Amino acid sequence: MPKIILDAGHGGYDNGAMYNGRREKDDNLSLALAVGEILSDSGIEVGYTRVDDVYQSPVDKARTANQLDGDFLVSIHRNSSPVPNTYSGVQSLIFREGGIMAQMAANINQEMSRVGYQDLGTELRRNLAILRRSDM
Repeated sequence: MPKIILDAGHGGYDNGAMYNGRREKDDNLSLALAVGEILSDSGIEVGYTRVDDVYQSPVDKARTANQLDGDFLVSIHRNSSPVPNTYSGVQSLIFREGGIMAQMAANINQEMSRVGYQDLGTELRRNLAILRRSDM
């Protein structure tokens, strides 16, 4: 069974996107912990880059993920737009096209669309440090 590493984006002094008093870092952490619990309850081994409100650089997050020796890394973010309610979808960013990672990203998007989110597809992002520096 694969080990999944969950990264709750942002943290500490880095709030991420903010809207109506909500901070992305808090939403990301809540979602990462909830997803981790579901995965664990399903018998999947889970590791976390953070479980509380601390700042780590993207390079530090990748280093932590690598030390946890996972098979897959999922970094969770909740982005925003200057115009409220402009987007309501899920998008997965991947380091490499094709293969099991791209399929996993597409599967996540498909499952999120089943609960009402628009599937905005996957996008290649080789410049993101957490993707570029992680071994999984």
